[in-house]
Amino acid sequence: MANLEMIDLVRPRLKYARIISEAFYNSLSHPVIKGRLREIIVSDIIKDFIPPNIEVVTGIIVSFRGERIEQNQDDIILFSKSVSPVLFKAGEQHILPIEGVKVHIEVKSKLTRADIKKSLQVAAELRNLKSPDEKTAICLIFAFDSDCKGSEAERLIEILKEPGMDTAGPGQNTYPVQGICVLNKGLSILVKHPITEKEGWHFIPADNENHLLGFISILSNTLYGDDTKKLGIGAYLLDENWFDEKKFIPFTVIKAA
Repeated sequence: MANLEMIDLVRPRLKYARIISEAFYNSLSHPVIKGRLREIIVSDIIKDFIPPNIEVVTGIIVSFRGERIEQNQDDIILFSKSVSPVLFKAGEQHILPIEGVKVHIEVKSKLTRADIKKSLQVAAELRNLKSPDEKTAICLIFAFDSDCKGSEAERLIEILKEPGMDTAGPGQNTYPVQGICVLNKGLSILVKHPITEKEGWHFIPADNENHLLGFISILSNTLYGDDTKKLGIGAYLLDENWFDEKKFIPFTVIKAA
C-alpha cells in the first residue's frame, strides 16, 4: 500500500517538471537545445530515486562484440560503474561499455510510429550485443506528446509483428522496448501487477501525475530489485488503484513474422 503523505510530497515536483517541459516546448524554437533540455528534465525526474551506484548520463554505448548500426547517440543512459568503468568522458558526453548499461531511455518530443519502430530496432541491437548470461538493459521511451490516439502498447505490438522485426529475446525480452511514458497521456509498461501479479502491458493514465509516479516507482523498484536486501521507492509512491485494468494486455510471446 502506497504512502499517501509521501505521494503528496513528491507529486508537486513532478508537476513542476511537466509544466517546465511544456514551457520549453512552446517557447523555444531551436530543436537541439529544446531536445537536450527535455533530456535533462527526464534525468532530473529519475536521478533521486535510483541506487547511488548508478549514474544518469548521455553519450554513446559501445560493445567489443560488434559495431552498432542502428544508433550513434543515446539520449539517457543509466550506467553502473560497479559493473564497468566509463571508457571516455568529455563534458556531459560519455562513451560507455554496454556491460554497465542498466537502462536505456529514448526521449521524443512527439512520438510517431516510425519512432517506435526505430526504438525497437535500437533496443534489440543493444540486447543482442550483450552476452547471453548478462542481464539485458531495460529499454524505455519517454515522450512529451504522441500522434497516437489509441493504445501505445497496442501500436508497439503491431509494429513488432511486422516482417523483419527482432523478437528473439527470452521471456519479456521478446519486447525490446518494455515501457512508453507519454507526458500528456499516460504510462504503458510491461510488468507484473503489484497485487494481482498479472503479467502484461499495464496502463496508468496521466491523472494528477500518477503516470510519472508510476514511471519512477517501477524503475526504482526494478533497479533496487537487483539486490534482494534493498527496496525501491515504489512501496511508497505506487498506488495499485491507478492501473486501468480495462486497458490491460496480457503478456504473450511474439513470434517473428
